[in-house]
Amino acid sequence: MSVRRLRTSLLFAFPTLVAAQTSTNINLIITRVDAGGQSISNVNILGQTGSVGQLGNAALVMTSSTAPIGDNGITGPLEVKFELAFNERDTLAVSFTESDPNALMPTTIALSGGTITGVTGAYGGAGGSLDLNIVKDSAGAGWSTSTTSGSGTVTVAGSTTPLVLTNFRGWCCGWPTREEDIFAAQINVSGSLGNGTGTMKEYYYLNAPMQVNGTATVTFNGGDSLILGYGWIPTSDASILAPLTFTGGILGGTGQYANAGGALNWKSTLTGFTVTGTMTANPSGPVITHKDRLWRSTGGVQHLAGDTRT
Repeated sequence: MSVRRLRTSLLFAFPTLVAAQTSTNINLIITRVDAGGQSISNVNILGQTGSVGQLGNAALVMTSSTAPIGDNGITGPLEVKFELAFNERDTLAVSFTESDPNALMPTTIALSGGTITGVTGAYGGAGGSLDLNIVKDSAGAGWSTSTTSGSGTVTVAGSTTPLVLTNFRGWCCGWPTREEDIFAAQINVSGSLGNGTGTMKEYYYLNAPMQVNGTATVTFNGGDSLILGYGWIPTSDASILAPLTFTGGILGGTGQYANAGGALNWKSTLTGFTVTGTMTANPSGPVITHKDRLWRSTGGVQHLAGDTRT
């Protein structure tokens, strides 16, 4: 009796996966197209809970308040946004526009004509309007415990429901240490990455220690965008002008710059800035750069099948 040896044929591959990283020296010239505009935000805050009648209890939160800054100080209009949340899923967004930039300063605050837009959950796609009346406990105070009431309607899928807010209690409104001033200007960019256009934004935080942070988001002719970050500490409270030189970093972007990073050196010029540094681009996933040789096992004996290194 004889036994025939079982013949097998197996292939073994041992790929090496690494991220193909590339580094490029960049040199860009940023030119301001316009003088830009400045606005103030986040000075005001509100957080309260109360009843919305047949819809149940909810939380009312002021999510933002912004107004432009002119040569003589803060001007109107004041844009105020709230969120009315019944739970983590079902929420409404309410936006008010007030001509008076100091509309949130009086002891009694009347906000009318708020526009409702559905955000999530059962109110996704909703519309409607809301009026709010906020009364501070401390007369003349910027920041105080307060009571809010309100009335309006919300329409969801063609069905309109009254909104009646009662007994909302919590804190409101002014909190100067949260102030964030924003400066935005349109820019043109040229240099080693080609030509592009974009927006430059600077964020000033007036609470100590005073600081300036910002980004320049540039879209190049090919459609890919790159975000250039920067920041500095002002030398005094009297001026927030950029120093002659300061530093920053690349904060990613879109397209070929989606995973870009690197350190940047900024220099102020009469018309804008120059930016130099090294950009490191990483692909979105690992790249196979090498495979070991393939071996074939036949009848228990290994044979070289081929060299597939790349």
